[in-house]
Amino acid sequence: MAKLAVGREEYYTRDLASDHQEYLSGHGESPGRWYGAGAASLGQEGEASVEGFQRMFEGRHPATGELLGRAHGRGAVPGFDVVLRPTKSVSLLYGLGDARVGGAVLAAHHAGLAEAVGYLDGQLGARRGHGGAEHVAGRGVLAVGFDHRTSREGDPLLHTHLVIANRVQGPDGRWTALDGRDLYRHRRAADAIYRAAYQRELSRTLGVEWTAADRHGNRELKGVPEALVRAFSKRTDQIDQQIGRLEADGRERTPRLVKWAVHSTRKAKTHEEPETLYGRWRQEAAERGVDADTLVRQVTGRARDRTSGVSDQTVERRPGRARRRAGRRDPHRARGPGRPVLRGAGREHGRRPGARAAPLVHPRAAGRRGTAGRRRDRPRQRRHRGGGPRGGPRGPRGLPDG
Repeated sequence: MAKLAVGREEYYTRDLASDHQEYLSGHGESPGRWYGAGAASLGQEGEASVEGFQRMFEGRHPATGELLGRAHGRGAVPGFDVVLRPTKSVSLLYGLGDARVGGAVLAAHHAGLAEAVGYLDGQLGARRGHGGAEHVAGRGVLAVGFDHRTSREGDPLLHTHLVIANRVQGPDGRWTALDGRDLYRHRRAADAIYRAAYQRELSRTLGVEWTAADRHGNRELKGVPEALVRAFSKRTDQIDQQIGRLEADGRERTPRLVKWAVHSTRKAKTHEEPETLYGRWRQEAAERGVDADTLVRQVTGRARDRTSGVSDQTVERRPGRARRRAGRRDPHRARGPGRPVLRGAGREHGRRPGARAAPLVHPRAAGRRGTAGRRRDRPRQRRHRGGGPRGGPRGPRGLPDG
């Protein structure tokens, strides 16, 4: 998660395709989509225009331009970027699979995103009173999600930048800055809910199985060779080599050093036509002795008729741990009216998810759009250790691969 400064909104809009056909040809990323109950309360659903996103980033109503509270001052934080992405083997399944498989991966990703946003809808509030001493509940997230499909090295890397506006409507109807502490406390629980949801959906729709969770709570797909995951994690290799050079110079490996290494090795993204991407990825797999079609057959259909490795008990155990730990650290968030016990995501929080599937398409599925599924039988969440220093999936050596 990252704080966003004034002017950073251009990063999310400068590479957008001007229309759907341009996106399908590989020239640009898909348009953003509105997420959250806060967005829905302003009448914002579906595709977000560049103008609407920019207004939101400025603390204004996306449609009318009316200020939502006070204008952002110098040095303000207009928003936060929360990146949600599946583990690398899932991105490989998306990149190497056909249109049906790729579409199922996208749908699972969007379902997880919707559940994570639904959870945050019920957790983010605002501060009131002298010195912000009073914490009040909010009425949901105001956010735009931008789907990306590749890493900066052109490897499959399905992920969404969820740009959350630093604005929330309180119970009195006033829009003010959200309490950033809430977002930091609950980001890991939201990430755990996202992971559990997409794992559950992929187990249900494609019959995949999962490895045991690592120390960050991430699971890879069974049947995907570890060597192939490493081969398609070129950004991780770049970061690892940069950190190695710094450590050789006497620097201590810390989260701050890793973050610096990530930024110092970044290059501008390039865009390839979907058919070119698909062919290149399959060719790279073949050069490493892996036939893409055979791999997809081996990974999918493994657990269609038996209990998934990500069961409802798994979903119940993990996310709630981070949630309860956050609640214990926050004296302002004692439960009371309007702050129900976490029982799942989306509707069970007393909030609509406020999210629709983004129009990201698989390289082999021109015009195909994913859909975010909703479930009414979500169990009560309990415990979770998920997340790393940044709360998201890591590369093969515990590094970000974005």
